[in-house]
Amino acid sequence: MDTITIRRTVRVAFAAALLSGHLAASANVIYEFSGAVASSSTSGYAGESIGFVYESPDFFHVNTIPAPDSGLESCFPTGCSSPRFYVDVSPLSIPPTDNADAVGFALGGSTVFIYFQDGALEAEGTYANLYSGSNVNTGTLTVRQAVAEPGTLALLGLGLAGLAAARTRKQ
Repeated sequence: MDTITIRRTVRVAFAAALLSGHLAASANVIYEFSGAVASSSTSGYAGESIGFVYESPDFFHVNTIPAPDSGLESCFPTGCSSPRFYVDVSPLSIPPTDNADAVGFALGGSTVFIYFQDGALEAEGTYANLYSGSNVNTGTLTVRQAVAEPGTLALLGLGLAGLAAARTRKQ
């Protein structure tokens, strides 16, 4: 094979891989929450630490109620389940009057909600709860993209090494 044929083959292979999604940016998004139930809560968990780690195929852009439990990697205290992600929910009568994003999950027969700034579920970052008070659950939400799978990177590296070896052998 000559150099032009190799270049064409590489271009076609790259385009095919890109179209099939193998090289496209498809890292999952991880939502990690830690906080505390309000001390005045009647849920039976007043003042306890709460948290979860949830992995989603993409950022949440619409309300997901409840999100599939399959993405829930951990949740504490025992008994928390059914994560819910609310994008641009109305904060009801609680200030500020702008829309907010909210995270909620089932705990002890009730649903715990924590409100964050508008856009918190749609971008990477670390977000503190939007407001606090005696009746408000507090917490921090960290949103980040997962690291690419090592197997995918290894396959890409082997392919590039093979192309380099083929080119070197021809010259």
